[in-house]
Amino acid sequence: DFALLGQGSASDGKRFGIVYSSEVIEHVPDPMGFARTLADHTADDGVLVLTTPSAEFASPGASRLDCLGTVWPGIHHAIYCADGLAKMLRGLGFKHVTVRRQRERLVAFASREPFAPGQLTSEDQAKIRNYITSQADDPDRFGRSLASGNLFRLFRDAVNLGQIDRARTLNCRLRETCLTAYGCDLFEHAQFCREAQSAAQEDLFGCWPYFTPVYAYYASMLSLQDGRNAEAVKGFLSFSEMLEKNNFSNAIWWSEAAHLYESARFHEAFAVLLDGRQSEAARLFEQMLGRPAKACTDLAGMGRRSETIALRALVQLGVCRLQTGCYWEAIAIFDEALEWAGRSEVGSPHVSELVGLLNAGYAALGSQTDLWQGGAT
Repeated sequence: DFALLGQGSASDGKRFGIVYSSEVIEHVPDPMGFARTLADHTADDGVLVLTTPSAEFASPGASRLDCLGTVWPGIHHAIYCADGLAKMLRGLGFKHVTVRRQRERLVAFASREPFAPGQLTSEDQAKIRNYITSQADDPDRFGRSLASGNLFRLFRDAVNLGQIDRARTLNCRLRETCLTAYGCDLFEHAQFCREAQSAAQEDLFGCWPYFTPVYAYYASMLSLQDGRNAEAVKGFLSFSEMLEKNNFSNAIWWSEAAHLYESARFHEAFAVLLDGRQSEAARLFEQMLGRPAKACTDLAGMGRRSETIALRALVQLGVCRLQTGCYWEAIAIFDEALEWAGRSEVGSPHVSELVGLLNAGYAALGSQTDLWQGGAT
C-alpha cells in the first residue's frame, strides 16, 4: 500500500498504538499539517515516535558537511530545535513529550497517556537484527535497494563489533547480491571512482548501491582485523584518495564517507605500523597530525574532525619512535599526549595506556644507558 495518508491509503481513518516517522517531517512543505496527520492516527493510549535533524547541530564548531546536511537548502523545509519540536507536539494534544538529542538528530516520543521511553535492551537489539536480516534475505519482496542496504548494515555492524568470521561471510554475500542486483562489483573500487567523476549522482547510484562510497572503508577495516595489513593499506589509501582528489557536485551524497576520512588515514598508518614499517608509519602519522584545518572544497576537508583520533595518532607516533630506538623523542611525545589526555574529555581512557608507554620508554632508555656504561667501563 503506497497511497499517501488521506489519499486512499488503507490506513485512512485508522488509529495505531505506535506511529513512527523517521526523517520525514523536514521534507514536507507543510510540516504542521503532516504532524497533525500523524497525531490523528495515534491512538489515545498510543505513542508517536518522530525523528528529525537537530537545528542545534548546525553550529560554528560543526563540520561543513554537518551544517550543510542539517540545513540542506531546497530539500529540507523545516528544521527544529528540541524545545520547538516539543512545543509543536504539545500543541497537537500530546500531554507527555520527551525529546532526546542524539548527535545530529532529535528523537521525540509523544503520548496522551503517561509514557516513559526506556533504553534498548539486548533482547530489543536482537529483534532489530532479526528484522533487518529478514529484509536482507528477501530482495524479491523488499526490492534490491532495501535488501542490499540492510545486508551492508549487517556487514558494517559485524566489522564494528570485530566479528571477523561473520563479516567475511556477509562480505561475500554482499558482493554476490550487488553483482546480481546492480551488475557491479564492489571489489572494483577504482572503477566506481572513475564513474563517479563522469556520471550524475542519480545515474551513478542507479548503477551502484548508495553505500558504495563507504564500503571500501569497512572492507579495509575487515582486512586490518584479519591481519591482511598490505591489503588494508591499499584499501584505506584508495578510499582517502577518492575524497582528496574529487570535487563532487553534491557533497551531501558523500557525507558519510567524508566523515570517515580521518579514521581511514589513521588506520592506513596503523596498518603500515603493524606491517613493521615504523618509519613510514611515523611519516603518515605526522602528516595526519599536521594536515591544516583549512577551508577547502574537496570532501576530505569537509568531514568531521575527531580529537580522539588525533590523540590516538599522537600516541602511535610515539610508539613508532619507541620501536625505532628514539627513546627520548618517544618519551617527549608520550608526555605531550598524557598532558593532552589530562585536559581533554576524550583522553581519560588513554591515561593508563600512556603511563604504561612512558614506563616502557624510560625502561628502554635505562637499558640503553646501562649498556653504554658497561661498554665504556
